[in-house]
Amino acid sequence: MSIVAEHFAFVVGVDTHARSNTYTIITTRTGAGVSCAPGATPAAACCAALRKTRSTALIGHGAPTAR
Repeated sequence: MSIVAEHFAFVVGVDTHARSNTYTIITTRTGAGVSCAPGATPAAACCAALRKTRSTALIGHGAPTAR
């Protein structure tokens, strides 16, 4: 049985509520939070998280792994 950290560089989560939605990105290598921010809608929070994950991977916080 494998764990997420063996296959992915980041874990992205979106916490959705009626009035606010927040995303967070955690690097699986260290468990450190890379980014966390609110979004107006669940879709907006998801899109922001994906954009941030892509840009973060490109600037050296940990490239996605392929196995």
